[in-house]
Order: sequence, then structure tokens, then C-alpha cells
Amino acid sequence: AIAAANAQEDAVKRLTVALGFRSKALIEQATALQKLTIFEDDQIITVQSQFASLIKNEAQIKELTKVTLDYAAATGIELDSATKIMVKGVGMGGHALAKLGIIVADDMQGMKHLATATENADVLIRHFTEHFSGQAAAAAETFSGKTAQTKNALGELYEELGGIITRNTFFIKGLDL
Repeated sequence: AIAAANAQEDAVKRLTVALGFRSKALIEQATALQKLTIFEDDQIITVQSQFASLIKNEAQIKELTKVTLDYAAATGIELDSATKIMVKGVGMGGHALAKLGIIVADDMQGMKHLATATENADVLIRHFTEHFSGQAAAAAETFSGKTAQTKNALGELYEELGGIITRNTFFIKGLDL
């Protein structure tokens, strides 16, 4: 339980540092997406923090997060791998994706080599929404998806139980030796 609480706290801290402030909207999105998909909120917050290291626009981070979950679910690749691919696309443009075998067809014109991360994000959101929208939610509607959601719900319970200890000033002060 303590490990689960620590993982949640660590994920939120990484997002806060990457973004420059604590985003209630992004944390709420992670909670909502956990209920609709097979992904844990800690994983989702980690995805958000990766994007926040490149762009600071919460609306774009939300959209990028959503399409990354859809992309991972549609292709069957791990969320971490899907995130790395998307971050490369945001940070380096369409040429980085093309090297990975992902062609952002008509939108390649919008992803010039020297485009900003914000401009690249807009193109990726458009492209990946068109091709993969709804895949993460659909994956949660299968038996294995329902099993994953049940596991995630239990994880939330463990986070709360662990939080009783990790947020308790008595225990925190005891660690300050």
C-alpha cells in the first residue's frame, strides 16, 4: 500500500516539476481516463509529465495524452513505448516519426523540421485522433479490459491506504532523522 501511494505521489511530483505548477485539471483527467480505459492513473500522469517537459499548454497535453492511450491500445504496444514515440513526434517533428515507420500522411507538411513542439502537437493530435480515436475506451470493454479496470480500482484502494501512512506527519517526522 505504501509503494502504491509513493508511486502516485512520485508521478504527480514529476508532472508538477515538468509543468512548473500542480495541475488539478491534468490529475483529474488521469483519474477520469483510468475509469474509462485499461491504464492506471499513475501511468497516465507519467504520460502527461513527458509531454509537459516539451509543452506547457494543458489542453494540448490532455489531447496528446488521450491520443497516446488510444494509439497504445490500438497497436498493442506498451504505453511507455507509445509515449516515447509521441514525445519524439512532438519534440522532433514528422521526420522522427517517419524514421520509426509512422507516416503522418497529409499532415507532414505541417510538421516541418523546425516547427515548434506546439505546432507538432497539433498535427499529431489531428492525425492520431483520426486514426485511433476511441481505441483505449474500447479496450476497456473486453473481459481483459474489465479485469484491468478492477485491478486499477484495487490499486486506488492501496494508494489510499498507503496515503494514510505517507501523509501522516508522525511518520514523516520520524523519517527526518
